[in-house]
Amino acid sequence: MNDDKRSLRQIVLGMAAYTSASILGPLIIFGGFGYFLDKVFNCYPLWTLICLATAFVFTNILLFRKIKKISAIMESYGQQVKAEKNQENQTEKK
Repeated sequence: MNDDKRSLRQIVLGMAAYTSASILGPLIIFGGFGYFLDKVFNCYPLWTLICLATAFVFTNILLFRKIKKISAIMESYGQQVKAEKNQENQTEKK
């Protein structure tokens, strides 16, 4: 049972780290690129806003893809636990 808690904790911490990185990474990269374009073309804040909107879309795509993978992992884990409980119940009945 201790290993189950540890693996679940690792999944949660990994998801939190991935979420933070997938939000901050595109925000900094696209935001910095937009700020650079604004300085070059002297049209502040047009490119910054466009790039930040692009970062928002990119971040959502990254998060939804990761949530889909985590959901599949959690479902298979749940089915595994359910199968183990069924085996234990059948063993106890015998």
